[in-house]
Amino acid sequence: MADVPLIPGTLGAASLEPAVDAMAWADAWLAADAPPPVPTGWAPTRARAAGWRLKDGAQQAWHSDPLRARRAADGLEALCTGELGGDAELQALAAWTAGLRALVDGDMAAALAALRRASAGLAGLGAAGPAAQAEVPTLVALSLLGRHDEAIACADRLESALRAAGDGLAAAKVALNRGSLLMRQDRYAEAAQGYRRAAVGFARLGDMAHSVMADIGLAGALTWQQQFSEAEAMAQRACQRAREHGLTVLQALAHGELGQLRLHAGRVGEALVEVEACAGLLEGRAPPQRRLEAERARADTHLAASLWPEALAACDRLVDLAESLHAPVEAAWSRLLRGQALALAGERRAAQADLAAARQAFMAAGNGAGAGRAAMGLAGLAAQDGRLDEAAEGLADAMQALGAHGVARWREEAELAWARLQVRRGRLAAALPALRRLRRAVGDGPLRAGWHLARAELAAARGRTVVAQRQAAAALGRLETWRRQVPAGDMRVACAQQAEAAHDLWVRLADAPERGTEAGPSGWALLAAIEHGRARSLHDELAQRAGALTAARATDVAAESDDDDGRQRVNWWLHQWQQAVGAGDVERASQWQALARQAEQDWARRERQRQALRLTAGARPAMAGPDLGRSAAAWADALPARLGEGRGLVAYHLDGDTWRAAVVVDGRCHRHHGQVPGLAARLASLRLQLDGMRGVPSRGDRHAVQRLQRVQALLRGLHDDLFAPLRAPLGRLRELVIVPHRALHGLPFAALHDGQAFLVDRVDVVMAPSVQAWQVAQARPAALDGPVGVFGAGSAWLPAIAAETSAVAEAWARHGPVHREERATVAAFQALAPQAAVLHLACHAVARPDNPAFSALHLHDGVVTMADVATCRLHAALVVLSACDTAVSRVAPGDEVLGVARGFLLAGARSVVASLWSVRDDTTAALMAAFHAACRAGASPPAALAAAQRALARTHPHPFHWAPFVVYGGGSPTTAPPAGACPCPDP
Repeated sequence: MADVPLIPGTLGAASLEPAVDAMAWADAWLAADAPPPVPTGWAPTRARAAGWRLKDGAQQAWHSDPLRARRAADGLEALCTGELGGDAELQALAAWTAGLRALVDGDMAAALAALRRASAGLAGLGAAGPAAQAEVPTLVALSLLGRHDEAIACADRLESALRAAGDGLAAAKVALNRGSLLMRQDRYAEAAQGYRRAAVGFARLGDMAHSVMADIGLAGALTWQQQFSEAEAMAQRACQRAREHGLTVLQALAHGELGQLRLHAGRVGEALVEVEACAGLLEGRAPPQRRLEAERARADTHLAASLWPEALAACDRLVDLAESLHAPVEAAWSRLLRGQALALAGERRAAQADLAAARQAFMAAGNGAGAGRAAMGLAGLAAQDGRLDEAAEGLADAMQALGAHGVARWREEAELAWARLQVRRGRLAAALPALRRLRRAVGDGPLRAGWHLARAELAAARGRTVVAQRQAAAALGRLETWRRQVPAGDMRVACAQQAEAAHDLWVRLADAPERGTEAGPSGWALLAAIEHGRARSLHDELAQRAGALTAARATDVAAESDDDDGRQRVNWWLHQWQQAVGAGDVERASQWQALARQAEQDWARRERQRQALRLTAGARPAMAGPDLGRSAAAWADALPARLGEGRGLVAYHLDGDTWRAAVVVDGRCHRHHGQVPGLAARLASLRLQLDGMRGVPSRGDRHAVQRLQRVQALLRGLHDDLFAPLRAPLGRLRELVIVPHRALHGLPFAALHDGQAFLVDRVDVVMAPSVQAWQVAQARPAALDGPVGVFGAGSAWLPAIAAETSAVAEAWARHGPVHREERATVAAFQALAPQAAVLHLACHAVARPDNPAFSALHLHDGVVTMADVATCRLHAALVVLSACDTAVSRVAPGDEVLGVARGFLLAGARSVVASLWSVRDDTTAALMAAFHAACRAGASPPAALAAAQRALARTHPHPFHWAPFVVYGGGSPTTAPPAGACPCPDP
């Protein structure tokens, strides 16, 4: 041991030349994919010099370049073979690098054992300083193993020892790790002190990488103490310095910290931008600990934006990673986040299991803040189930735990939930002081919107309608500002979930008189309130496609190309799945389906990043069409002119079993409300009866009369509860525009029965996702002149498609090509669709409630998804989707109707005929033949569909056969009602 000092960089002159040679070999080993051979006959001096060089390489690289750290460990193992295998110093260095490699690989127990072995070996050689340095990485292993108290005690000991030994760099690293340990225990003020000591130490030594890490840690500690200005400055500085010095992993972590900061400050849209930037930079580069931090930030932000499918995916990855690392506290946080995501998804039992497990793990680890957060989630589930006393007790416990740990934001969130719960329990006197305390504390983000909503609920409970309306309007305004921060598309759809409670209250208030007055509000005020929370994301996208951008954006050609490639990969896998299903190859079909799902997730992630980048460029969709906040008088001026004579509109709002409706006819707006007892069960029973018809032959059914009587009884009851109260103001109409809400989107309104006839026997029906969307579609060209594109992709399952496409082509003789079977390709559709005036697609379709963007029409050689269609530019006056379940895949928060039909409306179609359930190909072929013949004869799509339905009902009276198809979008052009228009009967 006397021939080489233990501290590298102070080699004696006598051994300088061999050491330089050894270091060159070590550098070559670290840099090469195929490392050079280990020289034979090396003296211990030379081998130890190479060993220290490899150890330094591992030390510098393990948190930023995992491959280099692994190479260093492999190199030291190679040096320790053969004649040098018994050298104690080389064995200690090998254990040191093996510990770092285990950290990279996520084996915390092995890392802890190896690093302690290295420290003991160096201490036995009389090298106290290096022994302490070797022990520093054990802090990471102890932390991830959940042994926080042991880790903090170790950090205190090491920091003191290293400072006493004059090793300021190692002492600063320990202070940095100590800050991270304290952060994991939610001891933010103490953590900030540690980070500040570390930052000073690294600055004095000129260690840029660790100085950036200290800034990132300090920014996090300050964020949790709500010192946002200083936190922002620290995080921005860290991001800039990391970028300038090529520290990619640290740049990513700085973006992640900025995301957390903006999330705490209520700037959710900007938070999404930052966490996606973090994830993109870390991909394939980060060690397990950093991946944990990044995935947790992503899951947390997706939850805040109510993107529960993405949050669930991130949480599943997070749970698996934390458990593979044997990191109990991180696993508890992962389960907490997953429980919150499951609660958003409506999976209450699974959510309760995860939240309860997380709370127990936090309590075992002494983490009061985590336990308090889990208690909040459990209380929320109890409140949803009506267990209000249990929920109030849980929130009180959460408030106490979070207050004791200084987590102000979560404590305020818990108190706000507690105050709203007191209003529900009728304890108004208890809620008011809490809301007064929170007025100054809740900041200016979504929590402020929750405070306004709580004030509105309190005022409504006290009968102060005007005050309640003012507070509800403030809540909706803040939530709308927040929603507009978020990139367009399904991110905005998800954000609407936060606003649904406020919108429900707003509608109730619009239909309630102020205390002490008898006169209620006008029907126009109710219509404006109903429309205020309806399909906002759809309208944003319609406005954007019309070119209404407040700021120009440059097209990112590379990103667009990547988007196209991603969707094509998804479509290719889906086509392989389709072929395997058709061939009956169950095993291969399962494999293709799994690959398609993974490709979908990859595409969705890249699309989020692309949308986030657009947002940072300053693009904001402006609102087109009528402003949602306009007065009742403005609605009175705009809507009747668009409706014209002989046409009316009904806009529903569903709140539990209570419905409200605004009815516009003859320039007036009437308001109505009523109850539908057991609505959810009745709609489920109706759907069960309709689905039960799939296997029943269209002719020769012995129980046809009984089946028809059962479904008519259900439809008559729904008619009496939902529609009969509206008949008087509707009067005599030729066409009725219906804007459903929530579960009513799946109701076949045309099949409602009044005891004598179906509704379609009385009036032509048009469906619309919102009043504004109908107005946009109504303004599009209605002429059916021009090319007609007919696509038919049948199979052994769908033999009637050939006859259907022939009938459609005959109805539109010589108006366009017919693409059947092998000619019904995706490329042919893409080429013809932009020019066609009429498009008819008869094929198999798959609705995807889990991911509506990939609800798809299956053509001969691939699929056309809603995401594909939404990128098209159509001029079609009519699109017919003659396939199963093409109208509604899912009704998302904010009453966003997601499905293939939405894609065609976004793409520019005026009217879209789509289906509410799985249809039979034989009766559908007959319906479509009659429909297109009527259109060719000059009937509007709603009138043509009504005529075809009435004709088919004479031979196939069960609504399953004739009622699945509805017209979405624009109806007939605005003209006077024709003679003999079918009246809507008087009550």
